[in-house]
Amino acid sequence: STPLRAAGRRSAPPDSGPRNPRGAEQAPHRYRAASTRHTSALASVRAATEADVDQLRSLLARAFVDDPLLMWVLPGPDRRLEQAEAWLGHFLDVYLHDGRVDCIDETAVALWLPPGQRSASPPSSAATLHELLAGLTGREHATRVLTSFATAGPHRPADPHIYLHILGVEPARQGQGYGVLVLTPVLAASEEAEVSVHLE
Repeated sequence: STPLRAAGRRSAPPDSGPRNPRGAEQAPHRYRAASTRHTSALASVRAATEADVDQLRSLLARAFVDDPLLMWVLPGPDRRLEQAEAWLGHFLDVYLHDGRVDCIDETAVALWLPPGQRSASPPSSAATLHELLAGLTGREHATRVLTSFATAGPHRPADPHIYLHILGVEPARQGQGYGVLVLTPVLAASEEAEVSVHLE
């Protein structure tokens, strides 16, 4: 597992196990219905849309460009920022399609899976992770990385839970509470619904 850093969460995919494990049908569904607006003196959290994709891809790349895990995934320093936009942008697209993405404009973004959902399905037009990473780093390295990531799944709880895949904060805004703020709506909903939240 990777520590929760100021820059954000890990950039590995969630496991590819069953989407509806046993017991998922009993999982509370208030998670999806919970308000995604949380106003404070610092910022406003809202649900991201397709219109935010370019801005959020760039934000995630800047947040993770010097993250040790991302540096292993994308070992070439000269193009890492550009490649990070493509790599992390893939997950952003997937979670906008089949998950939940909360953001604070130009500042922070969080990618979530609801209870009972073990993975997010990409749009039909999206490249596979292996195709994407192979195009960025070569097929051999892509296979090694994704094989390593595949071992992460069994460490997640079997019971339905909310899963935080990626949390990214603009580097210039780190340490100012924006990471906590962008998590607040889902954390509040999880407490109300009595569903645990899992971070790896």
